[in-house]
Amino acid sequence: MKRTKIIALIIMLLAILGAAAFYSKHNTGGSVKSSNSGSGEEIVTTADAHKVLIDRPKGYMLSFPDNMNIDTSVSPEQIKAYNDTMTVIVTREWAPYEDPWYLIDNYLNDYYLNDYYIKSNDITIHNDDVYEHNGAKSQFIALTRSPKEQHVERQNSYAYFFVRSKTAKQAFFRVMFKTSDYQNDKAVIDEIKNSFEEINVEGQNQFKCDYAPVPSETWNSETKKLYNKIKNSKSIEWGLFVDGAYTIDRNYQWFKELEQKVDYDFDFALHYVNLDWEFPVKELTRFYNDGKITELTLQTSNFNNDDLYGDNINFDIYDGLLDDQIREFARGAKEFGHPFLFRLNNEVNSNWVNYSGVATLSDPEVFIDNWRRIYDIFQEEGVDNAIWIFNPNAEECPPTHWNSYISYYPGDAYTHMIGLTGYNTGTYYHDSFKEKWRTFDEIYKEPYDKYMQVFSKFPFIITEFASSSVGGDKPAWITDMFKQIKKYPNIKMALWWSSADYDMSVANYKKVARPYFLDENDDTTAAFREGIKEYKKNK
Repeated sequence: MKRTKIIALIIMLLAILGAAAFYSKHNTGGSVKSSNSGSGEEIVTTADAHKVLIDRPKGYMLSFPDNMNIDTSVSPEQIKAYNDTMTVIVTREWAPYEDPWYLIDNYLNDYYLNDYYIKSNDITIHNDDVYEHNGAKSQFIALTRSPKEQHVERQNSYAYFFVRSKTAKQAFFRVMFKTSDYQNDKAVIDEIKNSFEEINVEGQNQFKCDYAPVPSETWNSETKKLYNKIKNSKSIEWGLFVDGAYTIDRNYQWFKELEQKVDYDFDFALHYVNLDWEFPVKELTRFYNDGKITELTLQTSNFNNDDLYGDNINFDIYDGLLDDQIREFARGAKEFGHPFLFRLNNEVNSNWVNYSGVATLSDPEVFIDNWRRIYDIFQEEGVDNAIWIFNPNAEECPPTHWNSYISYYPGDAYTHMIGLTGYNTGTYYHDSFKEKWRTFDEIYKEPYDKYMQVFSKFPFIITEFASSSVGGDKPAWITDMFKQIKKYPNIKMALWWSSADYDMSVANYKKVARPYFLDENDDTTAAFREGIKEYKKNK
């Protein structure tokens, strides 16, 4: 025991001495004071108004002004430094390519260096320089978004510093800066980025957060009852999506016919809307009268995400320009009056939606601030029937730590449930996208385990899922799913997405690439009917 303590003390002293040497190298001088943030990170404060962050598990040191707070609570994904005028996010990344710059150029810098995106979103590029930093390839980009109108004061200037690891071929570091005035803060930004130094990797970062849902005190009694029922359920409730079921009579009948085929009255149904739509009071009422709770998905996207590089509606929300529109939508939710599950902007950690991080200047805080803004407006309008679901994608795209699911978490006071989304997409795109047939376990074990690290106190729901039939035995997949899902006690609900993805390279998208239809054939419906029998007994 004594020997272990001595070794630990020696390691700490070496870290402090290393930090002192680091500062000496950068002409800071002064004495040092060490503060152990735990789990491998060290914060060393100097007498000359600086802090050095030593992130041994990620392998870097970085100097900040002393007036910046350093948040290491989610250090396995990122570390954040901030004060009243500046925010800095630091991550160590790994590229799935031999040259990390392929990922950086084609995914990370794809939006804000695109000419159409720049013009559409009032962006000015200040710097775009590629050079060497301490013998390693690096890139520094700086820009400012200058909206023509802004009702909320924001930090609209950004800078991105990329530096390649000298010890791990596919690794690189990313430091993102956000400030109110780039020209005013340029000297500080330069000082921080120039202080970056790679060190040996040692240890492992640990989460130091304790997230838990905060049920709304303003919920009506019916909504409270539903939430508690779902949260405390020892079984799984089931839902169904049929495209157009809420708006097209024939598709509504298709929904009802599918229930008959599987001999089950689903508890939940899924509907999608955009912000420029009215709240679908009549449509939700129809399903409510059928005994079904709606999982309503609101996507703040423009042109159904068809114009990803164009004028982004999410900046308008961020700037406070769409409050009246949001308020009108919230009034519709209040008018409906009955409980509904509210899934806002699902799959945010992707690159195929307008509200994604990469489409909003690679800044997850845009998503967080917009979520909270919409939530607060709902509260102001007296909406007492919305249960809010935070539902990132199971896999980050692009696969980076700054784009992690946790980077977008709105906060305990704004989140009631955690959503999981994962599909067995089949093998239609095996040649182009390396798709492979995946079991339910192969899809859900990893994200479930990952989410349980920080969200174990939340009820989970599979907000949408399905299996394709291309490349494997879909009925067998369904049978296995019913067996495997029982291993995940935090999953309280699962909703089958009975539709299809179409091959967009074929004219008019007429060729089905991924058939997810639950009634694709008699065997698929029979497998589902058999598997759901036991849940019918519990209704």
